[in-house]
Amino acid sequence: MKRLAIILLLFAQVVSACAPTVTLLEPSKPVFTQDSGESPALPSNRNQSKTVVVFADDSLGKALEIIGQAIQEANPGMVVDFQYGDSRSLRARIEKGALADVFLSADPAEMDLLVAGKYVDAQAVNTFLANQLVVVLPALNTANLSTLQDLSKPGVRLVLADKELTLGKYTQQVLDNLEKSMGAGTRESVLKNVVSYEQDANQVFRKVLLDQVDAGVIYLSDLKTAPQLKSITIPTENNVPVAYSMAILSKAMNPGPAQIFMDYMISPKGEAVFTQLKFAQIR
Repeated sequence: MKRLAIILLLFAQVVSACAPTVTLLEPSKPVFTQDSGESPALPSNRNQSKTVVVFADDSLGKALEIIGQAIQEANPGMVVDFQYGDSRSLRARIEKGALADVFLSADPAEMDLLVAGKYVDAQAVNTFLANQLVVVLPALNTANLSTLQDLSKPGVRLVLADKELTLGKYTQQVLDNLEKSMGAGTRESVLKNVVSYEQDANQVFRKVLLDQVDAGVIYLSDLKTAPQLKSITIPTENNVPVAYSMAILSKAMNPGPAQIFMDYMISPKGEAVFTQLKFAQIR
């Protein structure tokens, strides 16, 4: 509970702080790559290469493409291979034998499972970043939504991440919190308006972006990538602090390049990218 309180306090500070300017470059490959469930294709001589394979929650996609490009430019010959997906599915792939060097999780519980299974050394885990949820609205907002109470109005078309996804898990926790603060029946009324539960967190964002629904619940960092969209803030007391952890896997094939990647993530340059996208650093 103490760690959650610290994360919430950090968010209150970072939203009001002036972040350094970072140019959000176009990534060299898709920001969001849906988890295929298969092990990544790796070069046969990977154990002698400078390739680092990073299994990362897809909510980190935009920031990681910028960071990956910067690392490769600063380290000639080094390749950062990102494999995106939901934290839960990525953890399961590692347990099934998929080869990776670094795991970046948006859910501490998934990292804890890898520690318990000896896939990660507990001392290697670095909880370094925080995020939170926000209600996102189409640019035109034809449903005229402006408050959280509006999500329970009859006829509102709401899209959420599937409950089995990390984002979906956090969304359900937000609804539980709203039930407590806004009164009994709030959760049920909101859920009656759900028109789809998406299997890919990015699809929640895209459906709102394409004006196919009236509202969705996404990460605050995703909202930063589409400034034309409108939003409804979820108050701190109702929100859910999202903590990101990273670690080099115990059986990493290239621990050297993996450490270079990890070091850059918490360097001033790496932090500047995350801050510009509305993440918050955890010290």
